Amino acid sequence: MSSVNEHNILVSSVDYGRLDMLLRDEVASGITPRDRILALRVRLQQAQVMEPSELPDDVITMNSTIRLRDLDSDELEVYSLMYPAFANGFKNCISVLAPLGTAILGHRAGDLIDWTMPSGCLRLKVEDVAYQPERVGEDLT
Repeated sequence: MSSVNEHNILVSSVDYGRLDMLLRDEVASGITPRDRILALRVRLQQAQVMEPSELPDDVITMNSTIRLRDLDSDELEVYSLMYPAFANGFKNCISVLAPLGTAILGHRAGDLIDWTMPSGCLRLKVEDVAYQPERVGEDLT
């Protein structure tokens, strides 16, 4: 099974810049736990940064909607990856600073993800990227 640490993730240059600034703001605010900030910082350091127009259309970017299969329970869930201000657990809009949000950022349809969560190891398969802003040509600048 391919895992997070075995290959680079892909991140758009726009997302990278915004997430880098978000991390600086979160460090300054002191509100977000340091381990969550560090986890996202490490993910960004692992990332291959690409221009939005060059990003494959099956990559999980910010504001993407994806279908994830839990490989242990075989449950299929739909999530949207959001910036913290727009996260809403009741609508399956997860923050990029949440452990699951950090885990899925930059992965592609078909990827298998192993990620250590507070509740244990999570094993997921990215079934589909149903919506990606870059794919539909949304202006992200």
